[in-house]
Amino acid sequence: MNGEINEKIKFAVTRWDETAIEEEREQFPVKKAHVEYELTGNLKGKAYVEYLLDYV
Repeated sequence: MNGEINEKIKFAVTRWDETAIEEEREQFPVKKAHVEYELTGNLKGKAYVEYLLDYV
């Protein structure tokens, strides 16, 4: 074993849901996004992430 890892993993966004968490800033809203990914290749499965979005 030479210590090298050559993995190929692809992902696709399967869900993107945004909800407002600060209603006061209508022009520059703050939102959170629940995002789901489908993983394929050498790693298979699903991943879930929560993003904090600050639109400026």
